[in-house]
Amino acid sequence: MREKLDSLRTRFTGCSIVAFADLSTGLVFAASTREKTDQERLDALCHEARDVLCSPVANTMAETGFPSRQEPMHAVSFGAGRLSLFVRTLSQPQEALCFVCDPNTSVTEMIGPGADLLTQLGREA
Repeated sequence: MREKLDSLRTRFTGCSIVAFADLSTGLVFAASTREKTDQERLDALCHEARDVLCSPVANTMAETGFPSRQEPMHAVSFGAGRLSLFVRTLSQPQEALCFVCDPNTSVTEMIGPGADLLTQLGREA
């Protein structure tokens, strides 16, 4: 699993973290990081994913913009000098891939490969 996360992270030069997370428990199953990253930071990333993908606000926004879905399948948040992308799939909505990238990274190029890997990892888990 780690090798697949490493491969996806290195595919996008601006990407520093890819984490495979369980949104229902708030746990990170595995992560690929460019630099040593402590567990607290990975846990915070998972909680951020849960907030932007599963919160009542996210559900309201999804219903407004995408009436056929109850929850968003991807979301982006911006922080100090970074952007975070969170991707999940309809087949495994309780799991997500969490990316931390440079602000100029193209998120649209990451969504498809992220969803594909998430589906693959979900079948293996």
